[in-house]
Amino acid sequence: MKKLLLLLLIVPVCLVLPGCSQTRQPEHQAFAISLSADLLDDGQMLIAVQVPTFGGEASPSDKGGGGEGGEGGSSPQSNYAIYSATGASFPEALDLLQSTIPNTLKLTQLKSIVFNDKLARSEQFGRVVEQMVMTYQIFGAASAIMCLGSAREFIENQHPVIGVRLSTSIASALEHYFLGGYTTLTSLYGLNASNKSIYSDPVITVAAVGESDEAEQIKIEPNLMGNAIAGKLPREGSNPNQYMGCALVLGGRVIDILDGRLCQWMEMLNADVKSVNYMCDGISVQLSVLSRPKFDIRLKPDGIDVSLNVKLLAVPLIEAPDEHVLREKIKGEILDLIDRCQAAGVEPFNLAELAAINFLTVQDFQNYHFRDKFCASDVAVTVDIVMDKS
Repeated sequence: MKKLLLLLLIVPVCLVLPGCSQTRQPEHQAFAISLSADLLDDGQMLIAVQVPTFGGEASPSDKGGGGEGGEGGSSPQSNYAIYSATGASFPEALDLLQSTIPNTLKLTQLKSIVFNDKLARSEQFGRVVEQMVMTYQIFGAASAIMCLGSAREFIENQHPVIGVRLSTSIASALEHYFLGGYTTLTSLYGLNASNKSIYSDPVITVAAVGESDEAEQIKIEPNLMGNAIAGKLPREGSNPNQYMGCALVLGGRVIDILDGRLCQWMEMLNADVKSVNYMCDGISVQLSVLSRPKFDIRLKPDGIDVSLNVKLLAVPLIEAPDEHVLREKIKGEILDLIDRCQAAGVEPFNLAELAAINFLTVQDFQNYHFRDKFCASDVAVTVDIVMDKS
């Protein structure tokens, strides 16, 4: 009797065990680590994925399979293949892509999702982001990036390293640029949630392939870093991809781009970055936040009064700059940042969340039109610097 009961327990378990099914092997599945979306001039949507090719290098002849709109291949220097498809919309292009890739497409390992600037600036952008969030298996914690130029070309030029965990080098690189204040870090989920929020506005990473034509069209102030925007950085390397600056998003689409200099201060003011390298009159210093930058807001029926106090520790790397010159330069750049955001009609400093606690209901807060009042306000900025000359 006991043997019979044991047999009855074992048989059902054996029936559900996968065994050595070939379709479950990693090399028989297409684990995408980056996804790109390009809005083309004819209104079509081109999407592409970067997929590791296990067991050997990809060759330029690798194809995404049959079917209209499918294409693929990668450079021989990379262990990755690029597969792409074009459709009238994101869901249509994704369906076509899934049907043309020779293996099962898996989007659970995505590290980055790259949009071309034409799509990011269009009215479709917010809807496409929402569609991605609602798409089964797309990893929402993947970083959202706006590329100046072709997003497909951008992921084709990145050569991440396959380690113990799949291509963590992408996430590591993005964190490095973020902690240096050169750009921001926003997930797909975070971008979609902020697009729907009644509070502060989101920003996303800006990237480009070196010497981007689109970067040429961005007007920025010259500074000691050169043209501090992705695609125009005066550097060379085996990887032409560049990350620098951030894009302001309002109403579900990008409306302006900040260079690395202004992006650095935005991250400092939001307390996301604690320390950055800085140049003043050709002298290099390290700036660290002594205490969280403090915004004070006074709400009035016809407007708001905003003041900001920033306390910084300056550590000269070789020689100390003139403290007054340093203070005035920093203050001027912070005011430039605030003026730029106000001119664009955005509030990315999380001030709306602070103001909302003064209202009894959400509707009362919405009726106050905080963003409009912030953009029309004069912001008083004070900068305190402690110079470490030891």
